[in-house]
Amino acid sequence: AAVEDLGQVAHGDQARKVRDLRYRDHVFRGVAELHGRADRAASGDPGCGRGPAGISRKAQAGLERQMKAIGERTVRIGGASGFWGDSSLGPRQLVEVAGMQYISFDYLAELTMSILASAKAKKPELGYATDFVEVVREILPACFKRGITLVCNAGGMNPNACGAAVRNIAAELGLNVRIAVIDGDDIMSHFSALRERGTRDFYTGRPMPESFGSANAYLGALPITRALAQGANVVITGRVVDSAMVLGVLIHEFGWSMDDWDRLAAGSLAGHIIECGCQATGGLYTDWDQIPNW
Repeated sequence: AAVEDLGQVAHGDQARKVRDLRYRDHVFRGVAELHGRADRAASGDPGCGRGPAGISRKAQAGLERQMKAIGERTVRIGGASGFWGDSSLGPRQLVEVAGMQYISFDYLAELTMSILASAKAKKPELGYATDFVEVVREILPACFKRGITLVCNAGGMNPNACGAAVRNIAAELGLNVRIAVIDGDDIMSHFSALRERGTRDFYTGRPMPESFGSANAYLGALPITRALAQGANVVITGRVVDSAMVLGVLIHEFGWSMDDWDRLAAGSLAGHIIECGCQATGGLYTDWDQIPNW
């Protein structure tokens, strides 16, 4: 939507005028803002009782009180990659953020796993996201110096090969880095037994096919938590739940128990947002065709 002279912010279904020109560039349609500034100037809209993301002022104050009660300690996690082929600028920028503690990289989707399985079939030492290895060479010295831990699912279909590649780079750079590789998600070896038991397709009820290109089970956050507890500087996984890369960090840092459902849910939500990378701030914007110079 074009920004008029006074500017406007679409909030909910209807756009409302913004009298403060500082906010004229904040144009969204049908979604809540994700940044911390108010979505309109209070002086220009005295009747506005809502703050960022449409939360009422009263509710926002309540949330702030709860956060203070929990404590001031925070964990700073950067999301450097939302998919295989994402921009390499993210990792470089996040390393320079003051106080950064962890950087997570999400590379995998079902289609990606199929592509990696095909690559591994042609060349057994492949099958992982080579993008990660390339960026590690660039950022690992700074991460090691500043105590930033890297957590990724770049292992794809071959996490051990990915770990070996990162280990070689660390040796070339003269860095004594502890690298944790998490595997066990590849379940191809179980299919003969499953077929003998008469296992069928969950949705269609059809018998299992005679052959598979790949088959992986989603691992969760606990293996990542355990790797961090053992002092890993780099954690490389195969197929894990996307949000687990963040949730595993939070369980490690805050010592959450596995029956603390509310905190685990909050950590999972944070993980889902962070693992999407910049997609969480409009990368999947539906009105992309209206952005000048797109």
